[in-house]
Amino acid sequence: NKTSLFVKHPKKKTHNVFVRRLITTLNLKVNTNINSKSIKWSKIRCSSLKRNRKYNITLLPGDGIGPEVIPVAKKVLTLATSQQGIEFEFKEMPVGGAALDLVGVPLPD
Repeated sequence: NKTSLFVKHPKKKTHNVFVRRLITTLNLKVNTNINSKSIKWSKIRCSSLKRNRKYNITLLPGDGIGPEVIPVAKKVLTLATSQQGIEFEFKEMPVGGAALDLVGVPLPD
């Protein structure tokens, strides 16, 4: 049984739309012939045209599902590109209720 790279939400069905969009955006080619019974993240292979790229990503978890999915998204990005010279620097910023509690406005500068 072969499956594609996936992101699983704890309360919903398996979703791979996010990962497909991410792969397209970063111009990556991912080996999707991964055996679902023995997934080993170190076996995921990515290739890109350029090496040693670094991306700065601002994370805005908000109040909804964001706090649950952002850690998984960070792992997917890091693992899928770890051997390809692509690095990410993540900066998490509060928005919504968390920002309101911290600084008094829901969308700080």
